[in-house]
Amino acid sequence: MRSGIIVVAVCAIAGWAMPAFAQAAAESAPAAEAPADDPIVCKQLKADTGSRIGGRRICEKQSVWEQQARDARREIDNSQQRGGMFSRPGS
Repeated sequence: MRSGIIVVAVCAIAGWAMPAFAQAAAESAPAAEAPADDPIVCKQLKADTGSRIGGRRICEKQSVWEQQARDARREIDNSQQRGGMFSRPGS
């Protein structure tokens, strides 16, 4: 008998709280959408040499790919200006 009352009470509370959760989810949904000017781009990476496991597919926003390319270019430029990563001091 007690378990029946508990079940009814839990269902009543859940039914009362669900509209509030649904409303909160509906309000936050437009904020989660990605802008149309920054599409998601997927790139296929090659497998490691000697690996039997195939390559990976990575999907990121176009702006993320562009930032990674800028960072890589900056690191290459810095390395070239310093004379390489393994240059001897004083030479």
